[in-house]
Amino acid sequence: MEPENNIPKVFYSNISEKPIENCIICGCSLLENDTQYVIEKAFKDGIVEAEYAMCIDCVENMKGSMSEESMQNIENYIIENRSNMQELLNEFYLSGMDSGLLLKQCAIKGTPVDDLKEYQIAGLFKGRMIDPQVPPYLISMEAAEEINNLLSKKTKDELDNFIDELTGLPPEWLEILKTNKPVLL
Repeated sequence: MEPENNIPKVFYSNISEKPIENCIICGCSLLENDTQYVIEKAFKDGIVEAEYAMCIDCVENMKGSMSEESMQNIENYIIENRSNMQELLNEFYLSGMDSGLLLKQCAIKGTPVDDLKEYQIAGLFKGRMIDPQVPPYLISMEAAEEINNLLSKKTKDELDNFIDELTGLPPEWLEILKTNKPVLL
């Protein structure tokens, strides 16, 4: 019997068209052991430019390398821009947790996805299920750049080192990730 799966297809691997199975950093299995993990995908002109999945342990290690200044700057930014996010979350929970609603516009700027040339989506999952405590979101390139501009030099250097250590991604995807740092809120 096939395990239950509520990972939206937009978060499937663009290459295999199946759920992403392993952490890009440590290689652990993501789907079978209720492992908590993040999937992030970058789009340009509606085409996937980069994608990865990372277990929560590796996410925490990466976030742990962020400076206190960067973390505080991002927290302040989210607080200042939370009204649109709150409206989207209310709609999400009222809809019975239809993740498609959250991916129709930038969670921060409110710009409709159809008006965006470049954007990123991210979601938190546990095994084959969306984590309902932290629903998926879409971030426009404008918002991603604003967040990246809040990062200290130390954090940017740490993220560059993190990206340099990734294996198994095409070189052009690595360059995209370096230019548009991962936005793990």
